[in-house]
Amino acid sequence: MQRVIGVLSGKGGVGKTVTAINLSAALHEFGHESILVDADISSANLTVHLGLPDASSSLQDVLKKRTHIYKAVKVVLRGMKIIPASLSLEQSIVDMSGFKDVIRDGLEGLVIVDAPPGFSKDIYHIMEACDDILVITNPDVPSVTDAIKILEISRNMGKDNLGVIVNRVENDAAEILVHEIEALCEAPVLARIPEDKGIKRSIFERTPLVFHSPYSKAAVSYKQLAANLVGADYRPPRFLRLRNLLSL
Repeated sequence: MQRVIGVLSGKGGVGKTVTAINLSAALHEFGHESILVDADISSANLTVHLGLPDASSSLQDVLKKRTHIYKAVKVVLRGMKIIPASLSLEQSIVDMSGFKDVIRDGLEGLVIVDAPPGFSKDIYHIMEACDDILVITNPDVPSVTDAIKILEISRNMGKDNLGVIVNRVENDAAEILVHEIEALCEAPVLARIPEDKGIKRSIFERTPLVFHSPYSKAAVSYKQLAANLVGADYRPPRFLRLRNLLSL
């Protein structure tokens, strides 16, 4: 059974790609195989985050009907599977209108789509392919305002499986609270991912945080989110702070 989960954001810099990567990595740890698709063709990031060279076969090649989508699948860390987008400027302009067909007809099982930020026309083609929409925001006014816009577009397209992920939470007095975000977005907050210094290190080392620092607070939050999405039984390990210190 196919299930396509779109990871979107109203603006850049909120941690959308990091969330998509770690969600896919956490699902892999639970034994739920998924394919992570880089649909941000104008600013491809998966290959950069995971330390891959520019792909010989990419999503652009699939959309241009140069290759079948399964030939674009790359196996990366611990057996994670991704479909990269090319880093080439020449490949950055491509017609995304066929995205739904190549995803819905070409892939099976669980698919995680890392969409471009913002409100380009490509977002509509990507949303058409998705069963679930996860909108990533930070707990500040500009990020939540843009998240509201993405959710409104989703509803206008008839999407109802919507959820918000609040990323980079520091529990600061200036942050918008969860119940306020839910009221403004008219959608449930599915997870709060704390600010985590380990994320910078994991990006530098080209490794998902859930592999790099599995006992960090953010990694545990990503795992809890993944478990909730697929109904897996996950209980955060005891003595997290001590485990995290010992793993450094």
